[in-house]
Amino acid sequence: MRFHCGRRAGDGLLTFFDDPLPCDQPDSKVVRLKLDFRIAFDELLSDWSGLDVGIGLGVSLASGYPTM
Repeated sequence: MRFHCGRRAGDGLLTFFDDPLPCDQPDSKVVRLKLDFRIAFDELLSDWSGLDVGIGLGVSLASGYPTM
């Protein structure tokens, strides 16, 4: 998939919190998941530091009612 900025997306993950089952503080859980992803990715990237890989991580967060 090619985006308007010319970057490629290899894999994606779409996660819903608080739907269909309600949970406490869904926004906090989303932020915690993003931080956990960043920590895990940084650890992985440090292991690959000598391999000269051009890889990055982009995470976006949204809250509220989705429109589908």
